[in-house]
Amino acid sequence: MQDCAGSFVTSLVGASPDPAAIAHGRTLAELLEKSLADLVTPEDAGRVPEWIEQLLSDGALRCDAGHARKDGSRFPVEVVARAVSVDGRRFALVFNRDSSARVELQVALADGNQRHELAVQASGVGLWDWDLETSQVFFGDEWKAQLGYAPDEFPSSYEEWEQRLHPDDRAATLASLQSFLDGRSDR
Repeated sequence: MQDCAGSFVTSLVGASPDPAAIAHGRTLAELLEKSLADLVTPEDAGRVPEWIEQLLSDGALRCDAGHARKDGSRFPVEVVARAVSVDGRRFALVFNRDSSARVELQVALADGNQRHELAVQASGVGLWDWDLETSQVFFGDEWKAQLGYAPDEFPSSYEEWEQRLHPDDRAATLASLQSFLDGRSDR
C-alpha cells in the first residue's frame, strides 16, 4: 500500500518472501524505503505525478509502466490501483503484475503481422476475408487495386461486393455461394 504521495507504507501480500520485493530484486525492507518514482524506469518517472493525479481525481488507475530492479534491469508491469481511505487518511491500493510475457507476445505478433504484410505485398496477392458470424467483410488494398479501385472507392461490405457482380455472372455466383453456405458444396 502506498500513501498518496507514492511512498510505500506496507506490503499487503503477507507472503514471505514478498513477490513484489523479489520482482524488484530487493528485500521487503528495501522496497518499503522506496517511492514509486524510485521504482519506475527513468522514461516513466515523469509520468508519476500524472498517475497520482489521475488516481486522486478518478479514484482508480490502470496503466502500463516500466519498473527497474535494484540491479538496473527493467521489466514491464501492468498497474491497477484504487484510492482508499483508512482512518481518514488516503492511500493507494496498488497491484503490479509483471507483463513481460504479454509484451513479448505483442512484439512477436506485431513482427509476424509485419512479415505477413510484406509477403502479401511482394506476392501481389489481393486479400479479402468474410467473417460469416459477424458479417464483417475485409477487402485488401491490393485486391481493390486489381479490380481498378482506389482503397477508398470500394467500401468493405458484402453488399458492395454483390452490387459489383457482373449481370451475366450474378445468378450463378450467388447460387454457388448459397450452395457453399448451406453445406451442399465445398467450393
